[in-house]
Amino acid sequence: MTAIVRNNPVLTFIVLAFAGSWLVWAPWFLGYSGIGLFTWQMSSLTALNVHVLGLFVGPFLSALIVSRMVDGPGAPLRLLRRIVQWRVNPLHYIVALVAVPLAIFAGYLSVPRGPGTPSVTWTLAAFVLLFVALAILGPVQEEVGWRGFALPRLQQSLHPLVAAVGLGLLVFVYQVPLMTTSAWNLRFATFTEMGLYAAFLVAVSIVLCALRNLAHASLLPSILAAHMVNWSLIAAPVAMGVPLETIAPATMGMSVLALVAVLLTGGRLGAPGSPSATDPARSGIAVEPVQRPQSQSVESAAR
Repeated sequence: MTAIVRNNPVLTFIVLAFAGSWLVWAPWFLGYSGIGLFTWQMSSLTALNVHVLGLFVGPFLSALIVSRMVDGPGAPLRLLRRIVQWRVNPLHYIVALVAVPLAIFAGYLSVPRGPGTPSVTWTLAAFVLLFVALAILGPVQEEVGWRGFALPRLQQSLHPLVAAVGLGLLVFVYQVPLMTTSAWNLRFATFTEMGLYAAFLVAVSIVLCALRNLAHASLLPSILAAHMVNWSLIAAPVAMGVPLETIAPATMGMSVLALVAVLLTGGRLGAPGSPSATDPARSGIAVEPVQRPQSQSVESAAR
């Protein structure tokens, strides 16, 4: 079993991540709040807890398990340390905290305003509460798996841009069960909206992968950027008083930002060996290449 995992670490991670999350989410999306296969109905609080638990059991826990089996006992801790690896170029934080929400907000500028705009007092209060609430709903749990574990391994055999696009499409498939629930923010009534959402996730993936690569394996910028994506998807329509009926404006905004990332990095998204990647010595960050145990002694230690 260990040999199979070491020979197929990414595939193993994907299978475990999907199985873990979908099994936890099953009572939610199979019940009355989802496709209605069963009659039970979850409260909003229960559904929220199930959602967060599914993210932990899925990409987060799967990344730790497979990294332990592939890279040895110390690998999970090294992966977790990248969450708080904060010594990166300040520009990466600006992109995550400013450029990402600006891209999504800019996309909604083209949407006609609704009949009324929420009051400033309510909006500011909602923004703060929303910002705090969304911080625990997925960025850390997901980024440890997708960008922390899967991305560096995919980039060993695939072009970085192909790896980023593939991860975006993978996350789209991963989220399909959630799209059937009544708690989902957007109503995907048509194949067009599904396609737009897939394109949105691909654009987001390109930006997050570029941030992770340019930050020399630090996950903090991509975690912050993912958080700002989730926040902006709700905050932008509310702030501008426009109906949240389509993902198209956000897709347009993030696609422009993704295109900028591709052009500025020569298409390699700052992956190791690309001209856009900053010298690690300047950043003060030790870069840890992905390595597989080769010798029998290493294999024995891993056991």
